[in-house]
Amino acid sequence: MKINEIIKLKRKELNLTQEQVAEYLGVTTPAVNKWEKGNSYPDITLLPPLARLLRVDLNTLLSFNDELNDYEIGKFINDLATIVETKGYDYAFKIAIDKIYEYPNCYKLIYSVSYFLQGALCLYCVDDKDKYENEIEKLFIRVSNCDDLELANNINSLLISKYIQRKDYNSAQMLIDKLPNVSINKKQLQANLYISQDKLNDACEILEKEILFMANSIQSSLLNLLDIALKQNKFDDALIYSNKIKQTTEIYNLWDYNKYVGDYQIAMETKDAKKIIYTLKSMLNSIKNPWTLNDSPLYKHIYNNPKSNYNNNKFGQIFINSIIKELECSDEIDFLKKEPEFIELLNEYKNKKGYYN
Repeated sequence: MKINEIIKLKRKELNLTQEQVAEYLGVTTPAVNKWEKGNSYPDITLLPPLARLLRVDLNTLLSFNDELNDYEIGKFINDLATIVETKGYDYAFKIAIDKIYEYPNCYKLIYSVSYFLQGALCLYCVDDKDKYENEIEKLFIRVSNCDDLELANNINSLLISKYIQRKDYNSAQMLIDKLPNVSINKKQLQANLYISQDKLNDACEILEKEILFMANSIQSSLLNLLDIALKQNKFDDALIYSNKIKQTTEIYNLWDYNKYVGDYQIAMETKDAKKIIYTLKSMLNSIKNPWTLNDSPLYKHIYNNPKSNYNNNKFGQIFINSIIKELECSDEIDFLKKEPEFIELLNEYKNKKGYYN
């Protein structure tokens, strides 16, 4: 809440008129009116008596908080998602940076905002992507140097991927060396404590999150092994890894989209046009069916925000748009662009309501 809103709210709570506030502080009524409209601010010397008159401390009057809480950060990220869609990435980026200026030491906010901006940059058509990539990387580095080790380690994982992608192997290795070798599973110990205290729902939530995290880690490792197999021309091994990805998707009730990623990579590497088109159809169809976390008995204790990406049909449409644009622009699939079935597939999705250029 801004200072003008607080002045107006507290004045009304105390049943004071603007004229009374002006009289008690020795200012004019129009001055108080301008404060409440946000057209001007009280002189700094008036802040202590104004706070006393409104029966609040200066921190409350000035809306001073060191950090935002998790709910406030989540709400801001949801607002950013709406802004990107309605007003564009450039405007959302400005709003995001302004919020960070407001809370420069709130590293949870910086982490969440930078993570969101990076994801949105991949999903939307944005001019001058390199400029934004550089700015986002600066935010990553700020979080990397913070005292919150969990946030720092999470962001370091993203930075390592960035460095590897641009072949900055020395920087990647330096960050890898900074990451701790964790041998004690703190979350498992916390779950054991909750079970002993009969806090069973809390224990379930921790354990379910661990299952989800480990399942995604297994799939990530399988995809890396598949990539290695393809580089070594070991296509039989690649097929084994792809099948294991399908199995883990089924066993751990993960997003159906995951099932097709391995087959798609193999088909692309072998330039199997029919397989690529078939897999693409399956992938795009799976995106249209949102993955609802709590539908699985494995994850029923995990709080799932109904506005989260996987449950948001808008996210699915944006993701589909991103894939279609990438397919249109990619030189890697020139051999496909004359295939009638491929052209038909692109046109099918481009003609659907919600597709935008």
